Amino acid sequence: MNKSGLPRAELLRQRVHATVELDAEGVVLRYAITPGAHPKFDAAARAALDAIVGERVPSPPEQYPGALQRRLAVTFVCTESTCD
Repeated sequence: MNKSGLPRAELLRQRVHATVELDAEGVVLRYAITPGAHPKFDAAARAALDAIVGERVPSPPEQYPGALQRRLAVTFVCTESTCD
């Protein structure tokens, strides 16, 4: 997330949880977000997920057949190098 206007300490505390649903081939069908404490952070997570709807996730390694799950839990966080 860029140009949020939030103090650095507050950015580092932000979390947005999402569930991503895939089809049998690993294509992102939809997602659901559990909003966090700040609307700008929620919007950034939503934009990131909007960008992958319709895209195929990478296949699991061959030594893990059947490892692709149909529902994935994702948590968006800021680190020192990813948000400003």
